[in-house]
Amino acid sequence: MQPKTPQTVTNLPRDCAPNVVVTGSSGALGSAIAQRLQGAGYSVHGMDLAPPPSSCAMRHHQVDLSDDASLAAAVAAVRAAAPRLGGLVHCAGVYPLVPWADYTLALWDRVHAVNVRGAFAVVTGLADCLDGGASVVLVASGAAHLGSRDVGYAASKAGLVGLMGSVGLEIPIAAGMGEISVLMGSRLYPSIALADTINRGLTVVLIVGVASLYPAWQAARKQPAEALHHV
Repeated sequence: MQPKTPQTVTNLPRDCAPNVVVTGSSGALGSAIAQRLQGAGYSVHGMDLAPPPSSCAMRHHQVDLSDDASLAAAVAAVRAAAPRLGGLVHCAGVYPLVPWADYTLALWDRVHAVNVRGAFAVVTGLADCLDGGASVVLVASGAAHLGSRDVGYAASKAGLVGLMGSVGLEIPIAAGMGEISVLMGSRLYPSIALADTINRGLTVVLIVGVASLYPAWQAARKQPAEALHHV
């Protein structure tokens, strides 16, 4: 399969730079995000330890998010190549799936270094490159709320959720940043709080109830046989 040629920038917001950084860009989810952004006309700068798939043509910056020197070099390379950014997506993540009893402190540190510390380092390292119309997306997981078979992964994603809210308070560009949950696949789902779910459910019930009043009123004014047409 031949690499896809990035499309010409035509549909981008006027106040948004055409460069976007995607960490974890060589993974299944990260490469899918990169390709979708390229299809929208963005120039993608991928940050990953592994090279990108041949089907995704992007500017690749090799980095080990758990290594400070590698991280600093990659951030500097991105800043030099794309001094203005229209967005940043932290999709990099480590999910070793190791039982609680076998978890070591070294593994715990490795998971948190990539999943949380890496996100913090990339966002703070590139914050001043983000344009006024830019977006910051940190990919979290339902494991942050429900737990996971991998204790380090769940704890790190919970930390990432906390980072989202904190960064939104400190960095104006990220003030509207929301949470994205990933169900260990290649699709993204917005995370909805329990209170929002209940409110939306009640709204649906109210709408259904109101919608049923008119047919019931019509049926009450007809003869029994004819009333069946309004039920």
